Amino acid sequence: MKTETGPVGKRSKRTTAKPRSGGTVKYFAAPAMLVIACFFVMIVTCRNSRANIENDSSDASIVAATATSFILASERITPGSQFTVKVLLQANSPLKDLELRVSIPDDWSVFPLDQEGATVSALEPDFSEFQWMWASMAAGEKKKVFYQVTVPSFAEAGHYSISSKIILPGSSPLPVDGEDSVDVKKSDQGAAESIIPLGLLVGIALIIFLTFMILVVLGWWKDKNLDKGEMRRA
Repeated sequence: MKTETGPVGKRSKRTTAKPRSGGTVKYFAAPAMLVIACFFVMIVTCRNSRANIENDSSDASIVAATATSFILASERITPGSQFTVKVLLQANSPLKDLELRVSIPDDWSVFPLDQEGATVSALEPDFSEFQWMWASMAAGEKKKVFYQVTVPSFAEAGHYSISSKIILPGSSPLPVDGEDSVDVKKSDQGAAESIIPLGLLVGIALIIFLTFMILVVLGWWKDKNLDKGEMRRA
């Protein structure tokens, strides 16, 4: 028996398409890229935040201005005397309306010796408080302020404070380093201290004179005669 093969008898083969591996990769690629991008943005943001924090902390650690006070000839202050105070002022950043304010004991008086480009004015009627005001100062700019203080003749001996501070708009006052007090001594005490150097000079002169006399006596004792050579050696 023959088996006829015809169009009807032919069987068509159906092929099932196999899943491509590239489809899976494309499916996970987009989320992976999104995760990587988010992670990168997070790293950049953290770095920027840390840099800003470090910059803010470094700026906050910089003091806007510094000053140091020096009291000249403070060991000879007596009632009715005068002494000079020097203040070295420096701006560490650009500043506006910087003020140096000086306060001294009641009944004492301040007399500014220079202005250093500042506007100087008394804040108290008895001239016991003064201010130096600068409209602007550049970073690193320095000023030397000198003022004279007069101690009243009726002041008692003791320890007195001379306070100084830096005032900037919208901030707390900044302290002034250095010497901020004086010791007023009695007039007789100051005179007694001034006698000490004079006594020292007298003592030195006496020692020199005695040494000379000893040399003369030794030269005379040898031959009971003093010639010009022996006197010259003496």
